[in-house]
Amino acid sequence: MSKPSEPKQPPPVKAVSPFVAVETACPLCGAVSIQRKVKPHYFLEQDLDLDLRPRKIVRKRSGLEAYDPLLYFIWRCPQCFFAASRSRYGDPGQGTGLSGEEIARGLKNKLESAPGLAKLVAVLARDADPEIRDRFDALRLTLAAIIQLQSAVESAVQATPALARYYLRLAWLYHEMDSLPPDQEELKTKTSGLTGQLKKVWGTIPENENAALKLAIGLYELSLSESRMIEDELDSVKVYLLVARLRAKLGDLARAMNSWNKGRDVARKFEMRRKKESPNSQDLLLKSENMKNAVKEVADLLTGLSGASDPGQGDEDRAREIIDGYFGTDKKELRRFLSDEGIGQEIIDRLIPPKKGGLRGLFKKA
Repeated sequence: MSKPSEPKQPPPVKAVSPFVAVETACPLCGAVSIQRKVKPHYFLEQDLDLDLRPRKIVRKRSGLEAYDPLLYFIWRCPQCFFAASRSRYGDPGQGTGLSGEEIARGLKNKLESAPGLAKLVAVLARDADPEIRDRFDALRLTLAAIIQLQSAVESAVQATPALARYYLRLAWLYHEMDSLPPDQEELKTKTSGLTGQLKKVWGTIPENENAALKLAIGLYELSLSESRMIEDELDSVKVYLLVARLRAKLGDLARAMNSWNKGRDVARKFEMRRKKESPNSQDLLLKSENMKNAVKEVADLLTGLSGASDPGQGDEDRAREIIDGYFGTDKKELRRFLSDEGIGQEIIDRLIPPKKGGLRGLFKKA
């Protein structure tokens, strides 16, 4: 008689890892290390705040509850403690006005000539587990990335908009710190202790969310004022709209609307040029639609915050501004553009009569 078969045991459960191991060389010292890249398809960011910080993160697989993908934004070299965002770790010049080699050389020279800076970097970036991080770890690594990038350049404009992005991420972390439950109060204490010590050697260090946001705004605006930093119109629109969101986050709606107006104007000029020079280009049409959608999204946000019917001026004033900016443009084309911008037909006919009379409405109020 055969023995009854033993019940089959289920296979062992394999732990889910949210990371992809990436072997890469440090651009500063050349040491090869294993960095951790978060698998983006494992997480879904939802409910974005005005500063684009996701207020909710959905884990698409079980076993990932302990991981916050936002804490792994910075990579660091375990040998020399170079710290940068994942994309800039491979190319330190990304998002700056310099090449990666120039950034690395500038930082090396500064670290060699300023032993105190090297010590500060080591304090901020040492003992950072590549897989298990809390908000304090992420905050000190972000500070390490900021002070290294600032030290690598001669002027802040050379480091934008990458530096602005770091300060924005720092603002996110400060917000998260302020929102921690009472049982994690220790992290808040460690953070205030760290920033208090850093203040003695780094006088301009932002110590809270608002201070970090203000620095991010200043650097983003600096990048917009330097034409060589942001040359693509879509990128310019995105930065203007981001500045509008950040100013709204700080409660400065008047200046938020001013930034929004500038972004909208860049989008308008691009659309007018597209229609005139490349009306059949699908790539440019898609780019223009992306600009329009982005402008409308922020317009809706600002309208909700201000309670006004429109974040900019009234329709007639807006139409006059458009006409003034495109004086000399074909009348028929300009009428069509005003219509596309949502200007009422009555206003269009008054400002640009369909028959004779020219742009009479531009010079006299009805």
